[in-house]
Amino acid sequence: MQIAKVSKILHSLNNGSISKFKGKDFDEIQLDDKEAVDSESDEEETEDLDDDEEYIEAVDIVSPMSAEQEPGSQGPVKKKPKSAPTPRHHWTPTEKGALKKLFRRNIIQGKTPCQLECLNAMKKESCLAKFPWKQIKFAVKNLITTQKRENKKLVDKM
Repeated sequence: MQIAKVSKILHSLNNGSISKFKGKDFDEIQLDDKEAVDSESDEEETEDLDDDEEYIEAVDIVSPMSAEQEPGSQGPVKKKPKSAPTPRHHWTPTEKGALKKLFRRNIIQGKTPCQLECLNAMKKESCLAKFPWKQIKFAVKNLITTQKRENKKLVDKM
């Protein structure tokens, strides 16, 4: 039933008689089982098809000039090949101790370190030099989260 109503609206839109549905709700649209089909509308449709074919031919003529795609248009998307997953690193007690020592203030304040702080820590501790600064940053962030979780457990026990 709804499909028929939508079809009727679209047909009226194509014929230019959409104004008869102006201000009506979708439920107010009545369907007539034996609605008369205008022979003029069929003729208009065939004329419209002829016009469309002419338009398509005109577009084909213009298309070679604009061979480049417009920015933002959807074109074929190239997928990046998936890289092999890197094995997860488990921090050694030495590395964890260095992180806790160098970032004690950050852990207490609950503040994640910035890039400069991570780079300085890499220079101070040779065991941290082999890691990218972001990995150090996230390790400290995880230490902060662990500390907060432990503090919450202590408060809940009291």
